[in-house]
Amino acid sequence: MPDIRRVLTVHAEISVPLQLALLDAVEQALQGHGVSRIWIDPGTRPDLLVLAEFEDD
Repeated sequence: MPDIRRVLTVHAEISVPLQLALLDAVEQALQGHGVSRIWIDPGTRPDLLVLAEFEDD
């Protein structure tokens, strides 16, 4: 069974270009560590809560 975890909250006060840079870097890092799925929780507006699905070892 996959393990879903909160990995990052990006606050709305941060500029959009910085938000995008942070999200891109986090996505690359998570993919590099074998995370199978990454998404933003739609219920956390205006902040962005990043979730990731980790496969059981």
